[in-house]
Amino acid sequence: MLRLRDTSTTATLVLGLAFALVAAQSHGASTPRGVIFILLDDVGSESIGAYNSSIQRTPNIDALAKNGLQLVNFISNPSCTPSRASLVSGRYPYRHRLTRNTKSNNMVHKDCIMGRAMKAAGYTTFQAGKWQLTSPSKPYLVSQMCGFDYHVTWDHRDNRYLYSGFHTNLRHLTTESAGQFTFGTAYSEETFDTQETNHVFPEGWRPYFLTRLTKSFIKSRTSEEKFFVFYPVLEVHTPLTHPPDSTESKQFDALLASVDKQIGELVALLETQGIADEVLVIVASDNGARSSHTDEWGPNHLPVEGGKLTLSDAGIRMPFVLNWQNHTRKRTTSPALVDTTDVLPTILEAIGTDTSHFDLDGQSFWQFARGTTARGPRTWVASQQGQRFDVRTANLAYGTDRSAIESTANRFQPRPVNQGAPNDVCAQPEQLKLLNVMADYATSATLELPTLFSPTAVGACSHYKCNANRMLVCDESSDSTSTTDSSNGSSGSTHTTTKPSSSSKACGVRNCQTCQAQLPSRCAVCKAGFTLKEQGALCKRLRKAVSRRRRSS
Repeated sequence: MLRLRDTSTTATLVLGLAFALVAAQSHGASTPRGVIFILLDDVGSESIGAYNSSIQRTPNIDALAKNGLQLVNFISNPSCTPSRASLVSGRYPYRHRLTRNTKSNNMVHKDCIMGRAMKAAGYTTFQAGKWQLTSPSKPYLVSQMCGFDYHVTWDHRDNRYLYSGFHTNLRHLTTESAGQFTFGTAYSEETFDTQETNHVFPEGWRPYFLTRLTKSFIKSRTSEEKFFVFYPVLEVHTPLTHPPDSTESKQFDALLASVDKQIGELVALLETQGIADEVLVIVASDNGARSSHTDEWGPNHLPVEGGKLTLSDAGIRMPFVLNWQNHTRKRTTSPALVDTTDVLPTILEAIGTDTSHFDLDGQSFWQFARGTTARGPRTWVASQQGQRFDVRTANLAYGTDRSAIESTANRFQPRPVNQGAPNDVCAQPEQLKLLNVMADYATSATLELPTLFSPTAVGACSHYKCNANRMLVCDESSDSTSTTDSSNGSSGSTHTTTKPSSSSKACGVRNCQTCQAQLPSRCAVCKAGFTLKEQGALCKRLRKAVSRRRRSS
């Protein structure tokens, strides 16, 4: 479901009530005691073994996928900031307004939901690594605004692997103490409860420091304590370099193999602690690799150029693995449609939290992950970068980076459909649905529609209707009615839909012959016997001369 952005005070009050309700809810044995969400940086699915990469570098991620749920249609946004903001907020970029990749971000309080919701549900919350959602000059916001009890956040300085520092609310953190840090009680003598933070410059390979600290956090939890780890790792973003103990010849391969090894260490720790069946583990990526990196995919070693900043498969069709031992699907590779907005509601439902009060765009697929439903809830997904966007259904995709509606059946090898005959979309229900969703998204986000919607591309108005609530939308009838559509959202919203009609195809403006492209309820040329009135909103019938004479006599 698409909704226009609500900036009212009422929306803020409703969100506050939502957190109060979360705190009051109980959690049964069917909810995980721990949740670990690991987010890779600039890693496309073509690089992951479980996703048919030609090069095997990720045995630990592959094992999680083999024994869990692996999604092959997880759609991210094309760059770091928009994806992370959608993951944390459960909202599309046009709503959280972080639509481009930038270091100086200013996510607002009402959108920074993930940490606060987990904390309200009784989980001790910990964030480590790359954040990129609030300004580096205000690192205290990670805890004070976004709800993480403990945070160790990369400062975006210099080489992230060798020379960077971390802002943290932990008072006594050092390189030596990271592996045995006890954390104590949040907001006690161990943490700052003001805007002051500790700027730590650890020695050695920075990712190892973060993983040691994450392991310390897990080990220091009591046997009954619920905990949430959000670990956006530093790898495999540029500058590419070799970890100190690497045996790989290529820097990208070395970094990917290294982060996979660290993921394996975290999973092994859960086994050692005897809590593997109590912890939900999620591994995903924010967006594809840079274009300077080319990987090999499939048995034929198809070269796949990194797609970061693009709306291609290599840019937004990312790896996503979910694993909770003995509780979720295993050995399941699913084509279910999921995008970044769906991850937060899924985690919240997993811990027993009602998400209906949060005003999220995403939909939970938790029941599908558990195996209690046969299909995921989605019929379409969307991705956005600045003013560019892309929408996908089960088999089709279209957006501002595409010259035609394309089939997504073959990964990394899109195939145009209806090439040379765009009017045929009106006879194809799935294509028609795709264009209608695109028009809804464009209207909600105030974006321009792609060229397929222009009059020169689509031809006569007889195949299209003009609708007051949409831009130029392909449909089969001018007869419309207002209905409540909740097919792709958590609550209903009013849309205009078409009901069957025996009349011939026509524009939304009665007796219109040619629509004005991308303008709601506007006609360019009326049918014979009618004249254009009210700036194209009306085709008025011309009176015959004989009729006027009869009335005058």
